[in-house]
Amino acid sequence: HSSSLSCLTVPNKAVVTLQPNWSEIYRGETITLRCEIKDGGDTEWEYEWSPDNLNRPSTYNNYRIISVTRAHSGEYRCRGRRDSYSSTEWSDVIKLTISCKLDYLS
Repeated sequence: HSSSLSCLTVPNKAVVTLQPNWSEIYRGETITLRCEIKDGGDTEWEYEWSPDNLNRPSTYNNYRIISVTRAHSGEYRCRGRRDSYSSTEWSDVIKLTISCKLDYLS
């Protein structure tokens, strides 16, 4: 009887990547956060993001921020959900630091 297996986390690992993958992101730049499921195969994944305000339609595995501001600084993570019973563990946190670019007058 397999119903006892529901609500388990599936072994696939979620990973958040940042494009461009720079240690410093400057205000006004465009970035993309992407959620990848390692060994996810061709499963139709849904994606859940933290913080919650990133949760647009959950089928998107990437989140694009155009013209970032200091308010976008913080920690981001995601997980994949196969159905209402099984999801991956939360990914490791990716820390976003938005720097102010100093525009020197020439």
